Amino acid sequence: MSTRVALAAEVTLVLSLGVLVILTIAREGLALDGILSLEGASPTRILLGASFIMSITVGFESSAALAAEVERPFLSVPRSLFGTVAISAVLYALAYVAMHAVLADDGPMPGPAQRWFPPNVDVHVADAVLSGLLCLGFLTLALCALNALARVLFSLAREGLLPGWLGRTHPRWLSPYGALVAVAPLAVLPAVVATVSGTGIGSITVRLLGAAVLVLAIAYALVALAVPVFLVRLQEETWRPVVVALAAAGLAGTVSALDVVEDLRHGQWLACALACLTLVVGAGWYAWLRLRRPAVLRRMGIHDETIASDLLHR
Repeated sequence: MSTRVALAAEVTLVLSLGVLVILTIAREGLALDGILSLEGASPTRILLGASFIMSITVGFESSAALAAEVERPFLSVPRSLFGTVAISAVLYALAYVAMHAVLADDGPMPGPAQRWFPPNVDVHVADAVLSGLLCLGFLTLALCALNALARVLFSLAREGLLPGWLGRTHPRWLSPYGALVAVAPLAVLPAVVATVSGTGIGSITVRLLGAAVLVLAIAYALVALAVPVFLVRLQEETWRPVVVALAAAGLAGTVSALDVVEDLRHGQWLACALACLTLVVGAGWYAWLRLRRPAVLRRMGIHDETIASDLLHR
């Protein structure tokens, strides 16, 4: 149920913003000269730009958390991962063109209402529409985080790595209500902190997103490094996935290192502190599992054999 609500909210938001941008481009026109210029580019700036792009596509793998609930995960999950990245690229390109290539009248920078709506639309109405879309955007972010984290906890509980009550499902809707109830407070925590502290929800979200990018970039690198080990244990190692995994690990590690250097150079320590805390907690949990639950840890990740029709590109 929660995934359907999240999907409906995301589709509504994307279609609404797409219509708004297309109508603005049709009304104002475009100036594409120099928009793809590489003037001033350098390898370091390009890699830092990759870190920014990761903030847009961060969490693209969250659909993998739903693998335990789909009928053909070996087909559906890769398709959703590729589709998410492709759709995100198109939306980012459209947003970039809309922000930097839409012609504007000379004079001071117009506000959001004047930029995206024609002059005959009342400013208060335009602001209300934009505020509604912004609220819908925050709702989709909260729902996506809620669904992804809940499914991870649900899967780990079913594996025996977390308490069993996190793996309970609703008798009618079959949703993992135990994990959803446990994660729900975290999903609304930014809004609560913003209300209590009097800080704008946008600034808190941006800081958390910046920290999440570094943590997930490190996680991507570690997962990529684990791929060859996993394939060797399955006795299915071939050179192509190993090379791709090692290349991905190298790129993710490079982006993470540059991100750390850039954050520390500007005195921004939240992302580094959160990454260190995550690594320490993860290493400690793994050590505890090896000591207290070695049998459960050895069974982790065991999966059924696939058939040709369950694989992508078959």
